[in-house]
Amino acid sequence: MDTLTAVLIGSAIILGARILAHILKFRGYFELIEVPRVRETTYGLHRVVFPTFDVACMHKYGRVWGKYEGVTPHVFIVEPELLKDVLVKRFESFVERQYFPMEDKHRSLVDARSDAWKTMRKALTPLFTSGKLKNMFVNMHSVADEFMDAIRAHLKTSDVVDMKPLFQALSLDTIANCAFGVNTNSFQRPKNSLFQRCQDLFSDMRVKNATESALLLLGSYFPKVLEWIDLFGLENFEYLFNTTRDIALERQESRGDFVDKLREMKSECDKGKGDLNEDQIFAQGVGFFQAGFETSSNTMTTLMYSLAKNPKVQESAFEEVKEVLKETKGVVDYEAIAKMTYLEAVIKENLRLNPPVTRIDRTCMKDTMIGGETSPRLKLKKGTVVQIPIYALHRNPDFFPDPNTFKPERFMEKDESMGDMTFLAFGGGPRVCIGMRFAMSEMKIALAKFISQFRVTDTSHTKLDLLPGDSFFLAYPEMKVRIESRD
Repeated sequence: MDTLTAVLIGSAIILGARILAHILKFRGYFELIEVPRVRETTYGLHRVVFPTFDVACMHKYGRVWGKYEGVTPHVFIVEPELLKDVLVKRFESFVERQYFPMEDKHRSLVDARSDAWKTMRKALTPLFTSGKLKNMFVNMHSVADEFMDAIRAHLKTSDVVDMKPLFQALSLDTIANCAFGVNTNSFQRPKNSLFQRCQDLFSDMRVKNATESALLLLGSYFPKVLEWIDLFGLENFEYLFNTTRDIALERQESRGDFVDKLREMKSECDKGKGDLNEDQIFAQGVGFFQAGFETSSNTMTTLMYSLAKNPKVQESAFEEVKEVLKETKGVVDYEAIAKMTYLEAVIKENLRLNPPVTRIDRTCMKDTMIGGETSPRLKLKKGTVVQIPIYALHRNPDFFPDPNTFKPERFMEKDESMGDMTFLAFGGGPRVCIGMRFAMSEMKIALAKFISQFRVTDTSHTKLDLLPGDSFFLAYPEMKVRIESRD
C-alpha cells in the first residue's frame, strides 16, 4: 500500500468516525432523562398531519415525550409547570428559537436571537400601546368596510363563499395600511405582488412531496445543507425586506406609524447610535408580515367554520354586537369592542381549538434543570429543542374538559388559562406575541361588522381538512360557507 492510499483510507476512517460521532452524540438522551421516546417514523413529512400527530402522541405518551429530529433531540411538553419554567422562569436559558436557515438580515423580532431580540423587543414595544392602537382604528375600519363590500360583491354571483382569500386580503391590507401607510387594495387586486408573496411565504413552508421530505431529513442531520438548498421560499423574505426598505426610504411625510419608527431607528443608526444595524432595522418589516398576515387571517377563517357549526354561539355573538352597536349608534370604536366580551371569548375559543400556530419552540442554550415542584424534574442538555405543541395542549381534557366542543363560556368566567400556560395561542413569557392587541382589535372590528350584517351557515362544502406537511401552521385548502344577509 503506497503512502497516498494509506492517507486516503486514514482520512476516510477519521471522517466516517466524526460523522458517526455527530449522528450519535445525543443517542440515549431520552432514556437518561426518563422521557418516553416516540417510535413512530415521520420521515415522510409530506404525509404527516402534524397537529393530529401531536394529539396522538400526547394521548399515548403523556404530558412529556421526546423525538429525534435527525441529530437533535426534541422534547415535547404540555405540562404547565414545565412550560412556565421554559417560557418564564428559566427564560434566559431558552431565549432562542430553533435553527432556521435564513440570512441574518432577514431575522426580525420573530426569528432574532439573544441580545438582538432583546434590543428589537425594547425598540418595538412602544408601537403597540393603547394610544397607538387607537390611532390605527381609522385604517382598520376602512379596510373592514372594503372587506364588507367584497362580501356583497361575491353574493351577487353565489351565496357560498370561500372565506380564506377574503380574510387574507383583509389581513394584508390592514397591515399595509396601519403599519406601512400603503393601500394595497387586495380585494380588487388579488394578484398584487405583495399579496402573492405573503401567501407564498406560508405555503412554501409546507413540505409538499417526497423529495422535499428527503432533503429535510438530510438537513436534520447536517443543517448546513439547508443553507445551500432553499426549501422554504427564502426569496419571499428578501422581497418583503426590500419592500420595507423601499417604503421607508421613499416616504416624505411622517405618519407616526411602524415605518416612521423604522426611519427613526435608521437615523440613529446613521449617526452611529442605537444597537441595531440597517439590515436588522428593515428586517422588522419582514417580521410584521410574517407574524401578522397568516395568524389573523387564519383565525378569522377557521372562525367561520366554528360559527357555521355552532349557530347558537353565532346568534349569541350577534345579539351582543347588536346591543353594543345600539349603544354606540353603530360606531365600532375602541370602547365598543372593549364591551364585546362574548365576541372576544368566541375568538379565544376558536384560537384554542384551531390555533393558527400549532407549535412553538425554544432552544436550550445551556444545561438547565426544569420542573420539580408538582411535575417531573428534567435536566435538559444544551442544544435540546423544546417543542410546545399548542394544538395538542389546547385539546388536553385535563385543562379543557370536553376539549373538542366549541364553548366560548370557558373564557367568560375566569380567563386564568392565559396565566397558567394552558392557553398559548399568542405564545407566553417575554416572547409572547408583541402584536396580540393589534390582532385582537383588527379581528374584533372586522368580525363585529360582519356578524352584524351577515349570518354564516353550514353546507356540504364546509370542512376544515388539515393539510399534511406543515409543522408550524394550521394549513387547509379552503373554507367555504353559505352567507345570508340579516336584512
